[in-house]
Amino acid sequence: MKIIFCTTMFYDVEADIKVSKNPRPVSGHKFQSNVLDGLLQNNADISVINIPRIRRFPDYKKVIVRKKKFTFQNKTVGINIGFLNLYGLNYITQYFAVKRELRKIIKSQNEGIVLMTFNTYIPQTFAILKAGKKSKIKTCNIIGDINGERYGLPIPFKGVKKALLELYTDIQFKKAQAFDCYVLHTEKMAEALHIQDKPHVLMECPLYYEKIATMNLAKSEEKLIFYAGAISKEYGIDHLLNAFSFIKDSGYRLILAGKGTMDHKVEEYCKKNRRASFLGFVSPSVIAGYQSKASALVNPRTSKYNFVKYSFPSKNMESIASGTPFVAHKLECIPREYDPYIIYPKSESDEDLAEALVNACELTKEEKIRKGLAGNEFIVKYKNPRVLTERILDLFDRVAGE
Repeated sequence: MKIIFCTTMFYDVEADIKVSKNPRPVSGHKFQSNVLDGLLQNNADISVINIPRIRRFPDYKKVIVRKKKFTFQNKTVGINIGFLNLYGLNYITQYFAVKRELRKIIKSQNEGIVLMTFNTYIPQTFAILKAGKKSKIKTCNIIGDINGERYGLPIPFKGVKKALLELYTDIQFKKAQAFDCYVLHTEKMAEALHIQDKPHVLMECPLYYEKIATMNLAKSEEKLIFYAGAISKEYGIDHLLNAFSFIKDSGYRLILAGKGTMDHKVEEYCKKNRRASFLGFVSPSVIAGYQSKASALVNPRTSKYNFVKYSFPSKNMESIASGTPFVAHKLECIPREYDPYIIYPKSESDEDLAEALVNACELTKEEKIRKGLAGNEFIVKYKNPRVLTERILDLFDRVAGE
């Protein structure tokens, strides 16, 4: 079976972030690259058609994005399409470029084909669904997030821009229902999309992490709490700031990294509370550095918003794999097998989150080593790309036999 994976990945994460005024989130790139890695480890016959994960001009400096080879782990496994990087024209030229590349690959194949994409990006989705009408072709949608106000994620714009985004999410929702099979984070996603009766598998975000042999616990006397992710109310940033205010010990510090609708509020908070600092949007290598030297990592997301039921936070897996004590709320979207590796607050109140963060920072050296190594081993052994993408290949075998 031939798999054609239509992706939206960076050329080079570190380099692309530096030349972009407002870079796209890195989490989607990580997810797709780990899926690709896992499929290749499982010896899948796969070709990639990639739309580079860049913003429109002028946020990204190039107007004409030229076609070039897509390399992964020093091997050419597909192409980065070329397109015009201007508002409106980017979607149109991306659609025709993907359609053209799909036609080339499909024409050369005599066996069954699966066209797979991530998160229903419109140019790819239209091209895939059009090509998927042929009998020998099946289509698969990997859905990492369900967007829109109907799921509790308000659109942070007004007027014409908000109306256009609402139209876009409505089109995404309808097109997402048109695929033959799905890879989802939670069963609730299947219910929301009304695709319970279609073939699907559940898969969290696959991660590639090295096993930790020994842990570096030579950290400063300061108790450093680190958060990396969306800086938005829906992701619990208000909750985290309020919780940190309950921690009066001058030896504690809070560092936040990311970008979102609450950037200004976080900056104001840091001016008033000198123990807190805001890095803004930083590269994955910088985040990894802070994760390794932090006393505790935190995901302050609560069950307040409906979207939580339809997602799996990749930062949970990254935090557990890092070996640093990790604090997060016990959410419906988190499988219970993760419980031993997460420090749960007693409730979703600000005071209880503060207490859990202090408890994490005050763990003994022996407790930190035990929890850190156990969490890392759990992710490395059971949640690596090769193991998790076996579920995708099993799904494709099942769909091909129907």
